[in-house]
Amino acid sequence: MAEVAVQTKPTIALDDATLGRIAALWTAAFPTAEGRDRCAEAIERRATTAATDEEQLHYVEDGEEVVAAARTFVRCVNVADKQNLREGRRVKIGARHAQHAGRAGTILKRAAADDWVIHLDRLDGQADVIATFFMGDLLLERRVLCLAHVATSPSVRGRGLGAAVVRGAFSARLCESLPEALFCTGVPGFYEKLDCATLAPCDVVYPSDDLKKFVDPALMRFSLPTAPAWPAGGALHVNGAGW
Repeated sequence: MAEVAVQTKPTIALDDATLGRIAALWTAAFPTAEGRDRCAEAIERRATTAATDEEQLHYVEDGEEVVAAARTFVRCVNVADKQNLREGRRVKIGARHAQHAGRAGTILKRAAADDWVIHLDRLDGQADVIATFFMGDLLLERRVLCLAHVATSPSVRGRGLGAAVVRGAFSARLCESLPEALFCTGVPGFYEKLDCATLAPCDVVYPSDDLKKFVDPALMRFSLPTAPAWPAGGALHVNGAGW
């Protein structure tokens, strides 16, 4: 297969016409979305959340048509990860700690390992608070790349364009400060061929019940060699809607 040119651009830098061509692909590729105005949704995201979410679109053009595309953005998730609770790391306080549950802070000092105690300061909303917590009450913050809307035009499937656009997205976005991607899929075999790993089942926690949930069966991760290992078990707090 000839090398595929994957374009990567911030959503806020794309005009309505380009967003429309990408949205047309998504509409054709996802039949369950019939009647949904994906172009209007993309334009709305560009005007509201695309900048703060660091959203970018990755796409392959064939003449005037977009034949493959993917969407990425950045989310801070929280996981139970005692091994990597170190000074300077951002954490979220778990539900077991009634007084501060759900709030975030920065680790100021870690006590002796056998005490399993953490001192936090700069709690969100109380800049001068210094508090002590058992390590089991803390969830480590991890900044992950979110992958969504991976699609190829039905007319060009089998040419490797889907794989090319995913590789292009990872290549363009993953770096030392953002070393891992996290996503949910119903076709894990496709992503395993791209060196993605299926994570062990875990509880996924959303801020509220009315947000969009992960519906596909496999939660997967792609990481650079420099990324810390993903902790086994526990809960994943996505701090927003699923993607």
